[in-house]
Amino acid sequence: QNVDLLGLLKWRSNTNILQQNLRQLMKVDGGEVVKFLQDTLDALFNIMMENSESETFDTLVFDALVFIIGLIADRKFQHFNPVLETYIKKHFSATLAYTKLTKVLRTYVDNAGVTDQLFKAMRSLEYIFKFIVRSRILFNQLYENKGEADFRESLLQLFKSINEMMNIASDQTVTVKGAALKYLPTIVNDVKLVFDPKELSKLFTDFILNVPVGRLTIQKLYCLIEIVHSDLFTQHDCREILMPMMTDQLKYHLERQEDLDACCRLLSNILEVLYRKDVVSNHCIYLTLTL
Repeated sequence: QNVDLLGLLKWRSNTNILQQNLRQLMKVDGGEVVKFLQDTLDALFNIMMENSESETFDTLVFDALVFIIGLIADRKFQHFNPVLETYIKKHFSATLAYTKLTKVLRTYVDNAGVTDQLFKAMRSLEYIFKFIVRSRILFNQLYENKGEADFRESLLQLFKSINEMMNIASDQTVTVKGAALKYLPTIVNDVKLVFDPKELSKLFTDFILNVPVGRLTIQKLYCLIEIVHSDLFTQHDCREILMPMMTDQLKYHLERQEDLDACCRLLSNILEVLYRKDVVSNHCIYLTLTL
């Protein structure tokens, strides 16, 4: 067994070198880490929970988590995906993790100039949010919705930071913005379990409207396609919020004959949902009148 991994798993025996152990984890061979996936994740979240009053280890634990999620996204270790899913549903128990994970993520977004770590975090968004949402659900079960306003505010502030990042006219952040457009829709179905779906629809509408005109058009259209595939779009009250923005975007790009293939795919996906038997909608008429 790898010495660096062992150092982390037995972190309580020498807390003086804990920061070093967390840094070293990110150099350990991926095969070793996934073999001890549950133990490693337990160690990370125990470190976070047992230092709940301090922020000393939060960023390093977050980075280590992103490293592990990145490993499992790798084709070589994809078969460990169900292990990670099961861990989140059955073994994960860190009730305070949601506040710390959200805070570190927002700090990275606010410092978008440091693109390397933020890019990795964006690619890991789906699972970071699975941990955030599960943590919030466990907290709710223990404390009966205590801290609801603070949690809501932390998500609003995170989206505000993401929107400001999308607005920055800098070539340096293009890859990070592209990653945000690709991976942010992956959080929808989990987040709506703990956050008002209509409010989430508004946040995604603002997110799309903050993409600079003439930049990342195809990524934006594919982001919209993923939102159409999400649970938000099957809800009538959420669609009421999303549809005007989507039709405006479609109209704008169709008139300029930009990325027609993606435009047609988006339109086709919207119509597919609207014509489903389980979706009650008058949005087809709206779409016809607008376009």
